[in-house]
Amino acid sequence: MNKINKYLLIIVWLSIGLNISPPIWAKESSVDKEERPKIRILIVPGHDKENYGSQFKKIKEANLTLALANRLLKLLKNNNRFETWITRDKLGYKTEFKNYFSENKQAIKDFISTLKSNYQESIISKKIVLVKKVPHANAKPVVVSTLFGINKWIDENKIDLVLHIHFNDYPRKKTVRAGKYTGFTVYYPEKQLINHEISAKIANHLFKDLKKKFKPSNYKKENGGLVEDQVLIAMGTKQSLNSQTATILIEYGYIYEPKFQKEKTLDQLALITYQSLINYFK
Repeated sequence: MNKINKYLLIIVWLSIGLNISPPIWAKESSVDKEERPKIRILIVPGHDKENYGSQFKKIKEANLTLALANRLLKLLKNNNRFETWITRDKLGYKTEFKNYFSENKQAIKDFISTLKSNYQESIISKKIVLVKKVPHANAKPVVVSTLFGINKWIDENKIDLVLHIHFNDYPRKKTVRAGKYTGFTVYYPEKQLINHEISAKIANHLFKDLKKKFKPSNYKKENGGLVEDQVLIAMGTKQSLNSQTATILIEYGYIYEPKFQKEKTLDQLALITYQSLINYFK
């Protein structure tokens, strides 16, 4: 028996003799684990049928993100530690989200309007300084509404962690040819956003685990594959997510990389992400 175990045993003996309870950390941990509240996770496969994101030859980003998301969902659903949702499947947005968008159109508009107004005031008063690091394409109004709608749903349903799944690309003349950049990037909220701290810890953990098997982005502006971002709606821009909701957006690589044509790669990415979350929340 090592010194630590002897010490714990002495505490338990003393506790029994003095008729007091031993400290929580000295008790059997299996019961505690069963009683812990589940981690509530929302998976958001980037884009959808109408707005499918990037494309390389016949591969559309929306299809690739869904294929990876479904693999991750299956793993998480089989673990009692997590309670998991996904925003869409092969038929489109899941009923819960489709109904939410439809029944809350005006509420979502008001939500966006209030956020913009408050954020503008914060900029004017210099409570928040605008920071732009990696250039992003401007989203269509319908996409903006959908993403803010998801953020509103997240706040109302007390989600602990949001995982946005994407594949990267960049503008170039001949898009039918593979580009020069490769590698994954993990995005998390910039330090001025209220959910920065809780997100940063998980982002760094996921980044380290993905890096063991896959190479991070070699695009200079993506900061070696780990980026704080203030403008992406997925990050909770304009303080659209509360301080207790961690959100991560992972660009798992550039869509034209040959490895993404293999089922094995998607299996590996899902498994690494899943195991990383298990280790973080153990």
